[in-house]
Amino acid sequence: MFSKASKKCTMTVIVILFSVMVFSNQTGRSTALDYLKAFFEGRYEAVYEMQNERLRSALNVEKIEQTRQSILNMFGGMQAVVSTESDDMNGLKRFVVLIETGKGYLQATVSVDAEDKVAGIFFKQGQKPVKKEEEIKDMAYVEQEVQFGKEGWKLDGRLTIPEDEESYPLIIITGGSGPTDMDGTYGPNKPYRDIAHYLAENGVGSLRYNKRSAQYPQKMLETEVSEKGYIWDEYLEDLYQAIEFVTEIDGAGEIILAGHSLGGTIVPYVANNTEEVDGIILLAAAVRRLAQISIDQHIYLKEHLNITDEQLEQTVAFYNQVLNHEIPADTELQKGFTVGYFYDLDHYNIMEELKKNDMPVLVIQGKTDFQSTMEGDYLPLKEAFSDQERFTFRAFDGVNHLLMPSPDEYMTEDAFHSTEEYAVENEVDERVLNTLVDWVNTTF
Repeated sequence: MFSKASKKCTMTVIVILFSVMVFSNQTGRSTALDYLKAFFEGRYEAVYEMQNERLRSALNVEKIEQTRQSILNMFGGMQAVVSTESDDMNGLKRFVVLIETGKGYLQATVSVDAEDKVAGIFFKQGQKPVKKEEEIKDMAYVEQEVQFGKEGWKLDGRLTIPEDEESYPLIIITGGSGPTDMDGTYGPNKPYRDIAHYLAENGVGSLRYNKRSAQYPQKMLETEVSEKGYIWDEYLEDLYQAIEFVTEIDGAGEIILAGHSLGGTIVPYVANNTEEVDGIILLAAAVRRLAQISIDQHIYLKEHLNITDEQLEQTVAFYNQVLNHEIPADTELQKGFTVGYFYDLDHYNIMEELKKNDMPVLVIQGKTDFQSTMEGDYLPLKEAFSDQERFTFRAFDGVNHLLMPSPDEYMTEDAFHSTEEYAVENEVDERVLNTLVDWVNTTF
């Protein structure tokens, strides 16, 4: 069905990960806002005509419609423009627009070229605006903004440590797929922030930080993949830098890596390749290969995303070929995202990496998680390692991929779970938080 000489995937393939990633580049303020207005109103031809030739080749009318439907499913329609910021990059005028939607907040980055044409569009979860003094108050801990990392790719983060503690274990929180920020922001929810604050209130420090794809989305798209591969660029180099950074912090004792979702796939490898790590926490970790996850999620979300039988058949066939490494690595799925990412990630086998060390490991899973699932990810891990005393397994009823309680309307027996439930403002489940603290305090 697919030629090995093909350099671009001609079928529609929606990669459903923890975050939404959509093409790139950017534009005049009125042009940017008009473009977004037309996009949300479903005026696809108008959107297409406002794009420059390069973006048209990547984002045709059909893909514009599919992208809009995906955004509406996850975030709802545009209700108001909250703020607009602008800067210049590589001859483009770039506008970062915070949009209030029916389900939370969405950030759109629109680039406009010198011809007043849209050269790129990039969506990610937006953060609910809060006054700084409201964000952190009455704390039993100290939180400070930090920066670390490779020159040219410095990352912002937050170090959250217990107040009046001379020494404490420290957890490095590594985010899931896509442009995940230091708080794991999804709509109104910030699960990594919830975890960091609760840990510090109970004597455990943490570092959380923006992924490169969150802090430098445009630069990532414009930069060639390094010789060490996609996963090195997206995860590994920065996580090693984070470990080096926290080893210099006074009071930091044992270092524990906590990986969420796809981040959970990565942290066992890093733990095995540094002498500084003392423990591993897997938070809704992805155990299946990414292509298999893509197949399973397309099947599960078929009707919700209005995927036809023919599209599903094509998609499953495509990803089966990806599983067998039969598709050219440079086949482009969307701007800056190729099949080579799947192949590179296949080098990091969580099961094999966990066999290589004798560290304590905590595995946490929500039973209503449709992304990292009980059957596909948690139970295979438990079956493989439950006989080892160093492993602790905890699965929680009614907890979703954000480690938060699924809203009541999603708790019926035949409930259909999707990213729409993440738009309901919530906090990380108390059982998850207590488990984290109890495990750290009894293990270290």
